[in-house]
Amino acid sequence: AAAVATEGRAAIGGGALVPLPPLSAVLRAKRDLAGLAWIEDDLALELDGGHLVFVKLLSRDAEGAADVVLSRRLLPPGAAAFATGGGAIKFRDALRRVGVSADHKDELASLVAGLRVMARVPGECFELQNVHFHKAVGEGRARIRPRAVDLDPAKEGLLVVNIGSGVSFLHVSGASHERVGGSSLGGSTFLGLVALLTGVDHFDEAVDLATVGDSSRVDMLVRDIYGADVGNLYGLRPTTLASSFGKAIDRKARLGMSRSDIALSCLVMISMNVAALAHLHAEARGARHIVFTGNFLARSGNALGTGPAPVADPAWQLHMHKRNAMAMRTLAYAVAFWSKHQRKAVFFRHEGYLGAVGALVEGFGSQVSLAPTSTAIRAAEARARAAEAAARL
Repeated sequence: AAAVATEGRAAIGGGALVPLPPLSAVLRAKRDLAGLAWIEDDLALELDGGHLVFVKLLSRDAEGAADVVLSRRLLPPGAAAFATGGGAIKFRDALRRVGVSADHKDELASLVAGLRVMARVPGECFELQNVHFHKAVGEGRARIRPRAVDLDPAKEGLLVVNIGSGVSFLHVSGASHERVGGSSLGGSTFLGLVALLTGVDHFDEAVDLATVGDSSRVDMLVRDIYGADVGNLYGLRPTTLASSFGKAIDRKARLGMSRSDIALSCLVMISMNVAALAHLHAEARGARHIVFTGNFLARSGNALGTGPAPVADPAWQLHMHKRNAMAMRTLAYAVAFWSKHQRKAVFFRHEGYLGAVGALVEGFGSQVSLAPTSTAIRAAEARARAAEAAARL
C-alpha cells in the first residue's frame, strides 16, 4: 500500500472543509511508524499551501498503522481519504476505525491522473543509459546512468505498463486513456517462482538475492546453442538470452546454480516478457515512449538494497537503492533491443505513488493546487542539471 499525506489549508471531509494535521505531526510519527511504514523524505514535495509526504507500508501492516494513526491522532475526525487499488476496498474497515471516510477512486484512472501531474515536475521522469545486458555481471552493473527526460502525456502518445501482481498495458493519448491488454506474468509471478525454487518469499529479499546472481548459469544463451564463435547471428550477440531456465534441463548444470542465479533468472524472464509485450502494444498503437510503473519496480519495505551500488552517480545511488534496479535495467535494455533504439523506457522518481497522487487529484479536484512551488521546482531542476552533467562525463 502506498499513501500520500498532504499538509495544507483544508481537505474535503464529510461534506465540509476540515484542517489537515501539520507536517510536523506526520514527521514526529516516524518514530512510532518505524517497522510499519517507510516515509521517503527525499521524495517530499513542497506545494502551494502545503507539502506532499510519501509513505509506504505493506498491506499486512495496515491494521498496525491504523492503530498508530489513531493513537497519535494524526487525522482529525471526519477527514477524507481518497484511495485506490484493491487495498482501498480491502482495508476500508481499518480506515473507518480511525474515523476516516474512504472515497474509492478507479485504479487505472488514478494511475494516469497521477502520471499526468507528476510528469510536470522537472527531473521526475528519467531513462537509464548504458544498460548493455552482456555486461550485466559484476562491475558492469554499476555503470547504469540515469538521465532526466521530458515527458508530455498531453502531446505524446504513451504506452503505460503497470507492473503489479500482474501487468496492465494502457495507451495514453491526449486527454484519453484505454487499457489495451494485460498479462498474468507480473511481480507476484516473480516472487512466487523465487519462493518455490529458493524458499525466499519476501519481495525485497528476493530482489537482493537476484542482484548478486548470474543468470547465465541458469539461462541458455545464443552461444550455448550455436557455439562461442557464432558472431552476430541474425543480429543477436552470443550472450543474448535464448531460453530462460534452458540450462536447468542438465543435471550437472543444476548443481552449479545458486539461489541468487535462480532468482535473477526469474527476474530477467519476467522483465523480458513484459518488455516484449510492451513493445508489441507500442508498435500497434504508435506510442513514442513506454512508461513503466508499478510496485514491482520499487522495494516494499523500509530497508535499502544490500547489493552493490546499482548506479555510479552518487546523486542517484540512494534513489536506485530503494528501487528494483535490476528489473529497471532489464526493461530499459529490452525496449531498446526490440525497438532498435527507437523508443525509450521511461521511469518516474515517485514510482509506486502515482495512483495515490492521482486519487488525491481526483478527490480534491480544483480545491487544492498540486503544482509544485518554485522552491520544489528549483530543487527538481537542480537534480536534472546534475544528472545531465553526470551523463556528459
